[in-house]
Amino acid sequence: VDIWSSLRAALQEAKGEPPSLLEVELAGSSGRRFVTICTETSRALLAELANSSDDGEALTHHHKIAKDMLEAIMEGELAHLIRRDQSVALLQHVFDIADATVANNNDVIAQNIVNCLGERVDAEGDGSVKILAPPSMHANLLSLALDVLEKENAEVDGTVAAQEPRSSSSFEVNGIQALMARFAQLTFNATLSPEMMRDSSLGGKNASTLLAESSAKLPFEEQRMRKELCNGLMKAFVSENAKRKKDASDTQRLDAGIGRQVDLMLGPSM
Repeated sequence: VDIWSSLRAALQEAKGEPPSLLEVELAGSSGRRFVTICTETSRALLAELANSSDDGEALTHHHKIAKDMLEAIMEGELAHLIRRDQSVALLQHVFDIADATVANNNDVIAQNIVNCLGERVDAEGDGSVKILAPPSMHANLLSLALDVLEKENAEVDGTVAAQEPRSSSSFEVNGIQALMARFAQLTFNATLSPEMMRDSSLGGKNASTLLAESSAKLPFEEQRMRKELCNGLMKAFVSENAKRKKDASDTQRLDAGIGRQVDLMLGPSM
């Protein structure tokens, strides 16, 4: 990390004299290695979160590795340069999801999942629209989102102490829409990939059989996900509308208060 950071900073801050081919090659290879390590660490930690075993030993191991890496990155002299890299941002979001899972904080889990799956404009790059998490991580992120949605929609169990189901979702409207978009891409790719279509045509499989086989490759049931996404979107709209009404009411009261003060200021004095 230190070698890559120093070289990249030197290349970015160089003025007048162009960097040598050796410097470019070293910076490029070090940077690619750094990105690969961050991405693979994120992928391993996320996989353990979505499919954690009973003992949780592997999850603890990958969580510690991610923590050590982030501490080393953020404590370096060039942290302001490194932390802007997308692979570091991805690692930070997955690490925050892990911590929020332990703390049972659904709002933080939801926010970081959306940060990984939502579309964003690369303002510092070419201005294109990008998704932080690579496609290979989308299924596990959606699986964690499904867990959050199901917990919030769970009915009260009379045998276990539980709170009433929430009337709002941890995901906002744009967050649910991001989940829906990634879910649609995931199921479309799984069902209508060239390999699946070729195999189905050779085997004489119909559409329902093809859909069932594609669903079996996902870490969740498609119907469950569709149901929870619809419920979550409904709650998100209700919550957003309630917030807008409250903001409008607060604005009206504020305007009325200002109006009374203006009338007093402009009215006749005693």
